[in-house]
Amino acid sequence: MITAVSKKEDYITLIGDGTKTIMADTPISDGGGDQYLRPGDILVSGYAACVNITTRKELNTKNLSYEEVIVQVEMD
Repeated sequence: MITAVSKKEDYITLIGDGTKTIMADTPISDGGGDQYLRPGDILVSGYAACVNITTRKELNTKNLSYEEVIVQVEMD
């Protein structure tokens, strides 16, 4: 289960699963401090990480060498 807890500072939010925590914020133009990823960035980060990990697993399964896998995701 993921829990989001607000901090005292406007719009800064702790997001965690009970053992690991990340933080979210909004841009200054939206009243936040622009210190952390925006919620939408966190959403597409999960997709980018999933595609990256899946690609690496496929490369490893096929014994194909690589130095790095780069996935870029943009939300429109």
